[in-house]
Amino acid sequence: MVTIIPSGLYLYEFILLIFGGVLFVALIILLFTNKVPKKQLLPLFGVVILMVGYPSVKKIQVDGVTADLDQAGSSAQVQNDLQQIGDRPITNSGGLLALAKGKAVLGDTSAALTLADSSIAVDTTNANAHTYHEDLSLKLMSSIENANRILASNPQDKGAKKTLNRSLPIATIHADHLEQLKVLEQGYALLGNPKTLSFAPHITAAKLK
Repeated sequence: MVTIIPSGLYLYEFILLIFGGVLFVALIILLFTNKVPKKQLLPLFGVVILMVGYPSVKKIQVDGVTADLDQAGSSAQVQNDLQQIGDRPITNSGGLLALAKGKAVLGDTSAALTLADSSIAVDTTNANAHTYHEDLSLKLMSSIENANRILASNPQDKGAKKTLNRSLPIATIHADHLEQLKVLEQGYALLGNPKTLSFAPHITAAKLK
């Protein structure tokens, strides 16, 4: 996936950046050809600074916030960072992975896995994204397997039921191994809601193990 718009910038900010650059080149040409008095050109250089400077500052700010998220600090800090990013379009692999880590800190495992998937889709060579996705998936499946064992020996265990009710829908969406499907089917059966699962359309035969 390739986009010409820098990650974190809105379209209008990118347009400002491009036209600011074009205007700057035009002003330099006019300045050295002496076709327009220099005094008339000076205010336009101020416009160029605004047009180029505003999106540039925003880009630096977004990159700084995603760098903070990549460190996955406290929940309060992560919440603040995510609010700063808001709905800005994060399109680079590293930024998407940082968002995934932030969502995981806040307990939104489904969003974290989806963002990690997106990070890998943008850059399939991002080893960190592959590792993070695998680790998160393993933790999710481990919690389900543990809940399955508890519920199998104590069908009334409320904690295990809560874990399965919360985790099974997430794991069902992101499962990519046949063994995982078997564990999920067992979990649904223990909850009294047996299902026969198959892979989602985005899972290819090459991923089946």
